[in-house]
Amino acid sequence: MTQLEPKLLEYSTKHVALSPATGGAAKVLTKSFDRMASAPRFSPDGKFIYFIADDDGTQNLCKVPASGGEVTRVIGGRLVLYSYTVAKNGARVDLSLPVS
Repeated sequence: MTQLEPKLLEYSTKHVALSPATGGAAKVLTKSFDRMASAPRFSPDGKFIYFIADDDGTQNLCKVPASGGEVTRVIGGRLVLYSYTVAKNGARVDLSLPVS
């Protein structure tokens, strides 16, 4: 029998990070964000990275500057967000939500 480390049993998260194409260490952009991040996508101008954040059974659309900085919620609330698309001009985000 293997005894697990207590830290392994705690809530874990997945983060958004950038790795240089030429190699080197990844820069974690959501290190201080305590939610699980998924489905990252660059904004059309490359200035932001959008992602879905899981929060207590719901999903919110968030973004973080690609250069690093604070995570902001683009759309919040109690949503179940399946997917999203950022318009080419960056002025609109289309969401895919379940229909009841």
